[in-house]
Amino acid sequence: IIEKHFTLDKHMKGNDHACSLTPLELEALVKGIRDIEQSLGSPSKHMHKSEHACYEKLGKTIVAQRFLPQGTIIEEQHLAIKVAEPKGICGA
Repeated sequence: IIEKHFTLDKHMKGNDHACSLTPLELEALVKGIRDIEQSLGSPSKHMHKSEHACYEKLGKTIVAQRFLPQGTIIEEQHLAIKVAEPKGICGA
């Protein structure tokens, strides 16, 4: 959420006018926000075919640092990040 005051004249009487945006500045702010939203893309991320070979060679997965007996409650200290084969837990 972005809240920003705007004014027609930054020299008008009152505290907010000096730090408020003019209509052109407000337009630029909105355009910038829309550009950022567009650059973020979809919140749903999927691997593209062109990324698969690189992932197979360099993709990172989560693995257990040592053998964990059945029933172990997994905690952060049990885990490590591994690159390459064999893969750990699939994130898909």
